[in-house]
Amino acid sequence: MKPFNLEEALAGKPVVTRDGDPVTQIVKFDIKNNIPYSIAGIHNGHICTWSYEGIFNISTDTQHQMDLFMAPESKFLWINLWQQLHENGNYKTTVHTREDLADLEIENNVTLTHIQKLTMIL
Repeated sequence: MKPFNLEEALAGKPVVTRDGDPVTQIVKFDIKNNIPYSIAGIHNGHICTWSYEGIFNISTDTQHQMDLFMAPESKFLWINLWQQLHENGNYKTTVHTREDLADLEIENNVTLTHIQKLTMIL
């Protein structure tokens, strides 16, 4: 998992717990006293607090399921499904990392019959 980054979290990048649960509305409190839990956020409908490093329980050296991490970024693939126009009736797929390229292929292809464009999130 990608380590918690306070600046990215405050900028709106997705944050999750060690278990992968989303944490939203991350807020940093500038407290002059050395209070250990100066980050707050919403987890499963509850307000929870963490250290600036995203640690839920700093009183122990053990990992906690509520420690914060940056959510993995989703990757998208666009897959065009084609039927070939010759006698064997086989299907063909083409995979693109950009949707505009998948659409361009659909517009410009004259040798295959386009069946469907699929989006896959990894």
